[in-house]
Order: sequence, then C-alpha cells, then structure tokens
Amino acid sequence: MSPRRFLLALAALCASLGSARADIINIGDNELPGQFTGTVEVTNQTSNSALIRVTLTNVSPFSNGGFLTGFAFNDPNSTSKGNIGTVTSYQQTFDPSTGQNFLLLGAPTYTNTVSTSPFGKFDIGAAVGGDWLGGGMPSDGLAVGETGTFSFLVNGTNLTKLTAANLLTAMSSNGTAGFVVRFRGFADGSSDKDIAGVVVKPPENNPIPAPPALVLAGIGFVALIGRRRTRAA
Repeated sequence: MSPRRFLLALAALCASLGSARADIINIGDNELPGQFTGTVEVTNQTSNSALIRVTLTNVSPFSNGGFLTGFAFNDPNSTSKGNIGTVTSYQQTFDPSTGQNFLLLGAPTYTNTVSTSPFGKFDIGAAVGGDWLGGGMPSDGLAVGETGTFSFLVNGTNLTKLTAANLLTAMSSNGTAGFVVRFRGFADGSSDKDIAGVVVKPPENNPIPAPPALVLAGIGFVALIGRRRTRAA
C-alpha cells in the first residue's frame, strides 16, 4: 500500500475515535518470517517535552526462532504535529529481563541519521549494537515470546500536538515508511525488515466515546493497514 493510502487509513482510524484523543496506537506485522505486536504511546506532554513509549513483542514462530533487534521512527517536525529537538533520556525494560541492550539511535542531531535500507533514513530508534541494519549479536535482541518497552523523553516545540498517529505518519527520507522493525538470526539463516502496520478492528455500535486512556485498549489483531515489507536473505 502506498504511503498516501497509509496516511488516509490512519486518518480514518483516528476519525473513528470521535472526540477521544488517540495517544496510543496498536501496531504489528503478521507475515513471516518475523512477526511482532506492540504499541506506540505519547504521554506526559507539555509544550516543550513529551514521553514516547514503544512496546514490542516478538511473536515469530518458535520453530524458526529469530530475534527482534531494532526499530526506528521519525520526528513529525511540524508546528501542527509536534517538533522534536532531542532525546533527553532513554530507558529500556524487558519481560522477561534477559539482559538485552538496545542502544539509542539518532544522536546527536536526530535528523535522518538512522539508516534502514531500503526504507531510507529515520530520526530516532534503538537497536542491538547501535546499528539498525546489523549491529551486535542477534541473540542480544528480543527472542520469540519476549517483550521490550523503550521510553524516550524528548524536548522540542509544540509537543502538546505530538500524538502516536503523528509519529506513525511521519515518513522516512525516501517516503516509504513511518515505523520500521528489524529481525535477525532466524534458524533458517534469514533476516527480516518490516514496516509496522496499524492494528484495527471494525467500529462497534457504541455511541459513547471511550476515555482517552482507553481509546485503543483491547483492539484485536484483525487487519494490518498500510505496511510494506522487504525480506533480507
């Protein structure tokens, strides 16, 4: 699906939420070899600061193993959607805690310094060994069944306008993706590069809008919208 159709699909999702603000959006990819589910969330906002929290779970088949080793996203760089200047703090947690170490990507400028070929360049991310494409040992990534939570405290301007939707629709340098995930170390010797799709379900017949904190809670893994993928042998 083209980037333009992806933007339209995500806009339709946000519009379907009525007056509730979509500060958390479910993402995922269900095609082999690498599969994942997760969320992108924006909280604790002021005009000059915000907290971006990314949660990813490796749900690839156990039979082929594989490790989730990196991800990247972009600064909307817009007065109407938020403008990130820098990452002031980065933290990571894992469940179960097995000692993985995803290094922060994008410093010092956080502007098109994260290479994610063939998807172009991104602004911010985290990856094993400090390289989205191939740093460190794949086994240091998230194994099948493991979940990682990555928190980015950012500063900038107009960050009360920053939302999960605005992050996901901020395209890479070549306009092909808004959020990408890397897998390496599959048992068959392959690796994978995925564009995160927005996970949605048909709207229910409920005229009462959900509270903002519950906007996308419980959304099922039914359809992945607006994702391309490239597999690396």
